Amino acid sequence: MNNLLSKTKANTLQKTRKAIQRKMFSYIAAGFGLVAGLAWNEAIRGLIDYFVPDTGNTIIAKLLYALIITVVVGLVLFYLERSLEEDKA
Repeated sequence: MNNLLSKTKANTLQKTRKAIQRKMFSYIAAGFGLVAGLAWNEAIRGLIDYFVPDTGNTIIAKLLYALIITVVVGLVLFYLERSLEEDKA
């Protein structure tokens, strides 16, 4: 009986450790994703400034930036969702 409780506790402890490791990995991955997102933010702003140099900080430049980001994010999410659905099939 005591041996069974010991195995149950060890199994629970191992599952808890794995869950913590998965959570930590997801937090680290989210942090790297944020860094990558900020890098793309600067790159796209640089492109807009390069191709439309006189806009500066106007509303047109901000709307153009928002439109580009929306299209890019929409396409990426569309293809990610599509690839996940293909993996399930």
